[in-house]
Amino acid sequence: MNPEQLLEEFDFKAYDILPLPLLVTQDWKILYANLEAKQIFNSQDLVNKSLLEYLTEEQKNFFKFQMALIKPERTHSFSILLNIENRMIPAICLIKLLKDEHNKCYFFITLQKIEGYEEKFQILSKIVLDTFTLLGKELYEKLLKKIVDSYDLDGIFLLVSKNNEFVIPKNNTNENFILASYKKDSLEIDFQQYIFSEKLQKRIDKFGSLLIEREFSKQYPDDSLAKLNIQSLIGIKINIRKSEKLYIIAFSKKTITNLSELHFTLNVCSVKIISEYLREYHYLKYENFYNTFLHTNDAVFLYHAEKDKIIDCNPAFNKLLNLSSEQVLEHSIFDLIGDEFSKRYKKIFWYSYYKNKLKNGKVRLYIKNSLGIEIPVEVFITYIKSKNETIMLGIMRDLTYAIQAVEEHKKYLQTLSLLQLHVIELDENLNVLYVNYIPNSKFPKLSKFSNFLDIILEDYKEYVKIVLTNLFKTKKSIRIRFPVKVSKSRNDWYEADFVLIKSKKKKYIRGIIKDITLEYISEKQFILIAEHDLLTSLPNRNRLEEDLYKAILRADKNRTSIAVGFLDLDKFFHVNELLGHRFGDLVLSLFADRLRQMPEISHSVYRWGGDQFVFFIENIKNKSDIFGFLERLKQLSKEPIIIEGEKFFITYTVGISLYPNDGMTIDALFGEADKAMNYGKQSGRFQFVFASNLPRRSTTLSKFEIQSHILEAISEKKVQPYFQPIYDIKKNKISGMEALARLTHYNKDLYIGPDIFIPMAEDLGLIEELSYYVIKKSFEFFKKLYQKYKIYLSINISRRLLHSDLFIMNLFDIQQELDIDTSGIVIEVTESLAMLDKESSLKKLFQLKELGYKIAIDDFGTGYSSLAELQELPIDIIKIDKIFIRRLKNDEHNRILDAIILLAQNLNLEIIAEGVEDIQTLKKLNKLGIQYAQGFFYAPPLTEKDFINKIENDEIMNLHYLS
Repeated sequence: MNPEQLLEEFDFKAYDILPLPLLVTQDWKILYANLEAKQIFNSQDLVNKSLLEYLTEEQKNFFKFQMALIKPERTHSFSILLNIENRMIPAICLIKLLKDEHNKCYFFITLQKIEGYEEKFQILSKIVLDTFTLLGKELYEKLLKKIVDSYDLDGIFLLVSKNNEFVIPKNNTNENFILASYKKDSLEIDFQQYIFSEKLQKRIDKFGSLLIEREFSKQYPDDSLAKLNIQSLIGIKINIRKSEKLYIIAFSKKTITNLSELHFTLNVCSVKIISEYLREYHYLKYENFYNTFLHTNDAVFLYHAEKDKIIDCNPAFNKLLNLSSEQVLEHSIFDLIGDEFSKRYKKIFWYSYYKNKLKNGKVRLYIKNSLGIEIPVEVFITYIKSKNETIMLGIMRDLTYAIQAVEEHKKYLQTLSLLQLHVIELDENLNVLYVNYIPNSKFPKLSKFSNFLDIILEDYKEYVKIVLTNLFKTKKSIRIRFPVKVSKSRNDWYEADFVLIKSKKKKYIRGIIKDITLEYISEKQFILIAEHDLLTSLPNRNRLEEDLYKAILRADKNRTSIAVGFLDLDKFFHVNELLGHRFGDLVLSLFADRLRQMPEISHSVYRWGGDQFVFFIENIKNKSDIFGFLERLKQLSKEPIIIEGEKFFITYTVGISLYPNDGMTIDALFGEADKAMNYGKQSGRFQFVFASNLPRRSTTLSKFEIQSHILEAISEKKVQPYFQPIYDIKKNKISGMEALARLTHYNKDLYIGPDIFIPMAEDLGLIEELSYYVIKKSFEFFKKLYQKYKIYLSINISRRLLHSDLFIMNLFDIQQELDIDTSGIVIEVTESLAMLDKESSLKKLFQLKELGYKIAIDDFGTGYSSLAELQELPIDIIKIDKIFIRRLKNDEHNRILDAIILLAQNLNLEIIAEGVEDIQTLKKLNKLGIQYAQGFFYAPPLTEKDFINKIENDEIMNLHYLS
């Protein structure tokens, strides 16, 4: 900090009226002296003189010694004799030292004549010296603290009142705000919430200052300080500007003994306070202006006409001309805008200057920057004139992008024509103000002032009118679709975006219209696809919820009920497995057509997914109203579905819930109907069950509950293998056993069969985990029995397991772990599964044979394999499906069975008949030469314990039962 900077930063002129001498020196050289100091030294020009000139030789040494003892930021005091024109004047020095960043010393000195010494000058001197070099908030805080401490006050604050252009603080809504404050810690007051008594303010305004020695709180009870029981107060008003005042308010809970001295000190300090307040105000004002000047996007420059040079400019000006500040400042503006333009503009300017015709305004012109690029600009010019000089303030705006925008707008309109987009403008009566013409457009031609509604299809006119008229009120943009009648048999669809445009003279609507006829048709088709099942053409679940919600609203209005039915085909997975998915899809499609033909649900039947359908019937007053429909639905199952000459009979289970009795929401109705349907499945299938008739509704399971239980059962190993005996018919002896997975009891009363939990396990991706667990448990039981009874084990392998890359390896690991004799184990695969991926299946089956397992084809006769294909399979046993076994009661169906037996005998294969349920069937199987059988006639699937008991106590039959 050099001396000039010091004088500029600390506004010393504020201390010119200080009633005690004040000096600022750099080492001994005087930099500043106030009026009082000039009078003591009897000189009006003390600057740059040495203070040592006014001391005797003896005093100089003493003074230098004392100065060497001074520590920075601390006040030091001693007495000296000043030699003023050979007259010795005793004085007291109060000195404070300040060092700058270069370690230069500045001394701030107040002098007091000893003969005229007063105590108040000593206090004032210390306050001045302690706050002399401070600025802004730091000055206010320390100055107020010094005053409170010096005069033992309770508090003091500075309050500014602004009538105009006043920035109101966040937590105060009146015109006053606290500039700074200081109080003792024990004083409980928030100055930011201070309420200035109107009476007190008026008195201070009237007299300029006010001294209250006692009972302030009683005199001014509406002032915030009254709550603190203040006794004494002194208030001083200083006018800052015409509409702005500053108040200094000092107060104490006890009587202020030296009130007049405090008044004197406050008056003196107020000069520095006001000086600093104005300095901050002007600095901020200038800073805001200069920040705007520097950061505006427009190029701004100041040109001095008489000196013909630019005296200032902002960075945007340098960027526009592509010149540095050094290349711009001190140069003529006319030398910077390019040779082609400078002569003409300079000639016009100086002609106007000498004729005194310089006028503020704007002008458009071209300039050329240092790169030789011509730039179109618009310059706003303001002239600032004084007696001897003229300053041109220029704000230069680059019009390059604006001109480009005009060109782009032209191209845009051309593009709209190419894209067949119509621009239209309508007045408040929806009359046409403008519409662009597009060649070969199908959009009706509109003449100016014709009404836009004339082209809209009659049914949509009122809608379009309301929307567009409302746009003048809401002022929001809007997008609408509307049809335009082209001919008697055809309408075209258009989409338009409209927005309100306001100008000085009028308001109007502008819109862009495009033909969306093809899009509209595509959307309708897409919605149709999204809301309908592609296989059955029935509406799907998306449409169901919307339609049922509307039906519920109608039912509430008419006070009627709705019946919601869940329909699930019984054992439909057998159709897919036996006949293939193509036939299964045909069956579903034909069955859906039959449902659609029933009048009650012709428009309210939906495909839920898979082999499940949902329907609902409205206007139900009593449950009995739907009995007739359900009876006709039952009769529907007696009509066969014929595909390629084959007859298929389909049964189904239906669960019915009623709105509002069984549920008030869509989810509740679906859930109750689903529970009823699942209860029907568990009770024997082909049931029609009402949710309200469930015997124990707490134990009725929805599919979700069953699924949750299956997940729990598999994870906790609750699925266990049961074993159904395989008998040698002639010997009447158990020769083998088939392992079957069973999930026995749930909630004590309900049985969940494998036809439910195995497909679910496949859907959930848990079939492999379940299968390996059942295989391992079955192998363990087999090992217990095989050595003693020589009973072999037969176990069925699922599709996912057989085609798994890890199946053979995992099976090998299990047999190794348990040390199993694989010659006593039969691996069963269905005929359709073996033929599904023949190459992969053959590879796996041969690998199983190599490991020592026997191979059996399960459900034989239900697939579509040829004799040649069967010969390729490495099989040992065929198991005849129970469908053929049950037909033995009718001799007409024995021909297929005869063919199967003949085929097996020719291929040297063992035969096992499944599903044997009575003695008559068993006798016929014996006559046909079939050696092995299994079924409920012998025993159902048994637990390990029951199976062992069966072996040891098998006395239910003798060898004569076949005779």
